[in-house]
Amino acid sequence: MDRKVLAFYYTWYGIPQVSGDWYHWDEGGHFPNRVNEDGYPDFGTTNHPSFGPYDSNDPHAIRRHLEWCNEANIDVLIATWWGQRLYHDEALKVVLKEATESPVKVTIYYETIPQTGMSGVIDDFQYIIRNYGDNPGFFRIDDKPVIFVYGRAMGQLKYDQWAIVLDKIRKECDALFIADTTSPELINLFDGGHIYNPVGLVVQQTDMANFYREFVGKCRSVGKIACTTVIPGYDDSNIGRKNILVANRRGG
Repeated sequence: MDRKVLAFYYTWYGIPQVSGDWYHWDEGGHFPNRVNEDGYPDFGTTNHPSFGPYDSNDPHAIRRHLEWCNEANIDVLIATWWGQRLYHDEALKVVLKEATESPVKVTIYYETIPQTGMSGVIDDFQYIIRNYGDNPGFFRIDDKPVIFVYGRAMGQLKYDQWAIVLDKIRKECDALFIADTTSPELINLFDGGHIYNPVGLVVQQTDMANFYREFVGKCRSVGKIACTTVIPGYDDSNIGRKNILVANRRGG
């Protein structure tokens, strides 16, 4: 399999002109209708889009994002997903429609499990695969749809529960699940491992080359896919968090 470049992508933004209200631009108690001391709209972001706030349901904005990704040699976007028929799920349909005409493909980032636990996860995975797995815009490897599972969701079920979920889904269809974990046992249970955000390790001045060398070794030793994450700096100081993390961009 050729190596792919993927990027996490957030389909949770909305503006009044498209979706009737502000979605996520107001994170952390901000007021997008106001202008801050720097002359920018008061968004819950550290950096501001050069084209201004956009809506994840706006096909024109999505098309532009996909064009930029293609220019940057990004192959796949991993789009945040929080549940069936929620805002992010509806926006995903727009992104997938645009991705059918783009070299850049899309998959989902399964962020959190429902209150119904294992049965809810099984239902979610069935829904995703049934509704999106065959979409021409959805990312597939060897004709299998690929789904990424975030660490929050990983921690909401125990190992044995994930084993039951994956066994049930795999009996119904071929799909690949990439877990946000460094656990050798979980990597072996899933189809591969990834690290969502290494900013904590970076701030602690971890030797990332050595860390990833070991991580890739864990994955390859059991014949699984390894995904390593590079961050373009990090700054969550403007979204209302109590514990702030900042990693300098180092000039790119």
